[in-house]
Amino acid sequence: MVNPDPVLWNPDALQRPKSRRGCAGCLGIAVVLLAIFYFLHWWNGPLRYLQFHAGDIHDFIDQSPGWTGDFSRRISAQCSEDVFHRYAAQQGLTNRLEISTSVQLGWGACPHNWWTPPKNLKGAYYSYKDGGSRHLLAYDGRRLYYDIEVW
Repeated sequence: MVNPDPVLWNPDALQRPKSRRGCAGCLGIAVVLLAIFYFLHWWNGPLRYLQFHAGDIHDFIDQSPGWTGDFSRRISAQCSEDVFHRYAAQQGLTNRLEISTSVQLGWGACPHNWWTPPKNLKGAYYSYKDGGSRHLLAYDGRRLYYDIEVW
């Protein structure tokens, strides 16, 4: 078999031209995926239901430094008792406290003056997962208070 003429047979000529959209295309896809993630997080997040069923909503988030993902969140909103119970169900909170106070489920701190949760926790909803999270949701007759700790 005879070798093809190197002038006529150039394997580099058969390669596809390089795309000039490489970085911009990847960046565009990343932005779209981030927007979808943000929308889905907002859609199922703790403020979504309240924005349509409550008023005078306050939210405070305190994130730990670094990449651990630990954070605290305090939410307060003016609503009816019916909205409070539906919100608890929407957040997946089904356990209720039978006693008025609990050291393990006490309220977290918040630097804002709107954070005045009730001291009596009887009837409050809660969730506690070892090594994961703590949720406490209570109603004082006019406002709900939602305390989230994730570690």
